[in-house]
Amino acid sequence: MQNPSKGQRNILLALGVGSALGYLLFFVLYWLSWGVMAAVKSGRKLVIIQGIILAPLVLPALELAGKFSVLDIWVNFLEQAKQFVGNLSAYYLASGPRPHDISGGNILFNQIPSFAFTSNVLTERLWWLPVFVLAAVGFIVLGIIKNRKDLIYKFILAIFSILLTSYFLSFYLLSGERLLSRRLDATLAFLFLILLFYGIIPLLPRGGDGGVAGVSGRVKYPIINYCLIFILSLAITASYTLGPDTFTVSSNQFTAAKYVWSQEKDSGTHCVVGGTYPLLALEAVSDKEIIGGGFPIDASFGQPKREELYKQMNIAINNNVLSMSRFFTQSDHCWFIGDRDNFQKQGILNVGDFKIFGDVAAVRYNTKY
Repeated sequence: MQNPSKGQRNILLALGVGSALGYLLFFVLYWLSWGVMAAVKSGRKLVIIQGIILAPLVLPALELAGKFSVLDIWVNFLEQAKQFVGNLSAYYLASGPRPHDISGGNILFNQIPSFAFTSNVLTERLWWLPVFVLAAVGFIVLGIIKNRKDLIYKFILAIFSILLTSYFLSFYLLSGERLLSRRLDATLAFLFLILLFYGIIPLLPRGGDGGVAGVSGRVKYPIINYCLIFILSLAITASYTLGPDTFTVSSNQFTAAKYVWSQEKDSGTHCVVGGTYPLLALEAVSDKEIIGGGFPIDASFGQPKREELYKQMNIAINNNVLSMSRFFTQSDHCWFIGDRDNFQKQGILNVGDFKIFGDVAAVRYNTKY
């Protein structure tokens, strides 16, 4: 990294070009890192300052250009900064899990919603998590003081700072799918741990031959190493027990999906309105013959039209729902998979083509008049 040979540089260039064939985010990060390293190696303060200011704008700019994010002119900067710090430090998690799920801010600890939270011996009391984060930040500050002249360290610190700023700009100041920034959680957590170890290692007691304990030489006070490993293990274990908070398909929803597919095998076009997870089950049992219920999927892998019809379905399956279902799928009939009691209240389980599976019902309507 400091003085690569021509051959090494050519290999890195080839890898950078080849990364375009893989994950778009890592292609962007690769070349962004290359530019940051060049700025750091230059040693010119003006270049470094300009890089630190401009580099965090790369990911938000790409998301805006690709229409994965949109500007929110009404955003409250101070409130969003508060949310950012509260999520990163686990303060909001410790003060009580939110009643709803959030897709961002899950860098060190998943911000698990209250409906999915199950306490254990590590999460019965959550206030030790922000204390751990505060201590970790303290070690990182010490690492900055100890390693400020190390070129590789400055590169890692610069990349972490740039990506963390990009994350804040995209996730807290923009709206939309945020296709790139939403996938930075693992990268930021990894860089955070590297910086944490950079701060811890110089503070470890030195061995008898002058080596740093845990790196080289004999360990003078092994109990300190054991305590650090134990505390880090607790934090990592607690992080894993907090997520991910995923939903599952119930046996009744799965049975309903199998039934709908048994009725749809010979249909040329398909229309199925339901929640995301029952439709994923239908996609599986149909061997991808029915994807997303037959509704269009946009560039961000979303289905806003299907989601809107699903909301309307839970209020009333009326002529507007049927006509819009036909418009988007070009099917002369449509299946609706939903809560049995809800359909019962709407009075649609008294007549027509329907099937009940416990607390789930599948109803078929003709959309062609």
